[in-house]
Amino acid sequence: MKALVTAAIAAAATVATPVAIEAQAAASPGNPTPAQIRRAVASAERSPNLWATVNICGTSRERGLIGIRGQMPALGFAAQLALAIRFSYYSASTHRFEPVPHLSKQVPLGATTSGTIQGGAAFGFSPPVRLEATVAFTWSRAGRVLGTVTRQTTGGHHDVKDSSPPGYSAATCALRL
Repeated sequence: MKALVTAAIAAAATVATPVAIEAQAAASPGNPTPAQIRRAVASAERSPNLWATVNICGTSRERGLIGIRGQMPALGFAAQLALAIRFSYYSASTHRFEPVPHLSKQVPLGATTSGTIQGGAAFGFSPPVRLEATVAFTWSRAGRVLGTVTRQTTGGHHDVKDSSPPGYSAATCALRL
């Protein structure tokens, strides 16, 4: 396990820049009410546009590389969006995924008022290892957290940016020697 954590490339090798901000609108003149904030966060938490996926898994050039990407919707008013990535590895002794200690990455996605935004990071591990990730999505405004929701990585997303090979989306990653 120590080798697994040690092999992680300084918690993240690459942070992808936010993409796909659709129709960025100007900030509304007033502040949203607490009820508007609650409704917007509840809607975003249930949105099919909220997901996390493995977008890179041991390419031919980078056998030990895993990429995690997340997408989250805006709230309809100005807010900062961010995600936090944590890993779990499959333990043959316990027959379940166990957390990788001391390895997480905060990825600020920026501010937006509408549309969706994607971002992620790539990490290096020493193969062989089977991994999955948990991503915590956070919306905040003026330094105050408005909402946080957590998702496990899932596969089958068709609009994943920066995947390798293009279009790749999976729930887990088995890095092989």
